[in-house]
Amino acid sequence: MFSRKSFVLGMLVLVLGACLSTVIAQDQPAGGLRKEGRTYSHDASKSQFVIPEGWTVQPAEPQVSGTTTTLSVRRTPPKGLPGPVTELNISWSPLVLERDETVALEVAALEAQYPGKVGKPDAFQLNDKPGFKITVDAGSNADGKDLGVVYLFAEGTNGWKIKARANFPRATQAESLKAVEDLLKNLTWKSN
Repeated sequence: MFSRKSFVLGMLVLVLGACLSTVIAQDQPAGGLRKEGRTYSHDASKSQFVIPEGWTVQPAEPQVSGTTTTLSVRRTPPKGLPGPVTELNISWSPLVLERDETVALEVAALEAQYPGKVGKPDAFQLNDKPGFKITVDAGSNADGKDLGVVYLFAEGTNGWKIKARANFPRATQAESLKAVEDLLKNLTWKSN
């Protein structure tokens, strides 16, 4: 049938192929986010986010949980200077429902966590991409000093939900909301 030489050569090709695929898999970004400098690209959703000066990624790497990848960025005032700490978490996850169902599910989840404190979804446009903005009269801390807002973009054509959740101090609401919406402009989509 096969000569010993052919068998050994075939096994060598299989082992090298397995090693090469392991090396290639290790070079692939976790959760589909690819980092180049201060830019994080999510090829599957054709989107990217650029971290502007003054903002840092915390923790240092995107977090992956199941099929959802989350990038967390924070703006902290320089040491010794007063100012708000503003956080934004951007998550990418496969779209499993239609857009309207996705928005309704998000509102229901927020309402379960913050009863009576969730606003109605308002249409929101970001860099020519339609989405929704949902305000939350509460933040991640239970002390009542924070507010939150969720921006939701559900793309049916390429099957991805991108959610941006911001928390900021109630005392600096106007300033912080402006900073978050300016930051969100760094989330862009590649045209088809």
